[in-house]
Amino acid sequence: MGLRVLPPDINASGYHYTGMDRVIRAGLMQIQGLSGEGLDSLLDEREKHGPFIRFGEFMARAPLDLHRDAMRGIRAVPARKMKGWAGRHITMVGWWVTGKPVRTKNGRPMEFATFEDTTDIFDATFFPGAYARFHKKLAQQRPYILKGRVEVEYGVATLNVGWVGFLDDARTGEELT
Repeated sequence: MGLRVLPPDINASGYHYTGMDRVIRAGLMQIQGLSGEGLDSLLDEREKHGPFIRFGEFMARAPLDLHRDAMRGIRAVPARKMKGWAGRHITMVGWWVTGKPVRTKNGRPMEFATFEDTTDIFDATFFPGAYARFHKKLAQQRPYILKGRVEVEYGVATLNVGWVGFLDDARTGEELT
């Protein structure tokens, strides 16, 4: 047929597939884990403020910025201020970046995870009890709400996670405790 199929592009794709002549571009609807509301917000951001020039600019404008309305009712501590909350229980909002499942010396599973908010990246530890309760929620491409205690060791702040939920559930009124 001689068709060229192009992948989704943050600056060139719309919601649906588009085509011209013998070229088809996949729509952003093909991005796994991107909700319809998130996609609408992303397209609105691009229309209002122009194309995303660099990845860092995209991260500054999205993805958590796309959830500004849901975040208004949550008193989240920014990652860059986390160290100042040592020894206290806090709420944080972040996008899951990566995780490393490990086992304790007793063979129980746990996980070290990294999240990112609009200010910085931060580390979170899911000790065996929290890991058992929440491991099925980890690694999803959705914004998270995390509650736990900040611990500082060797100058590095880490959130000892006690509870996990999803920011987009906060919008639907789902119980967040």
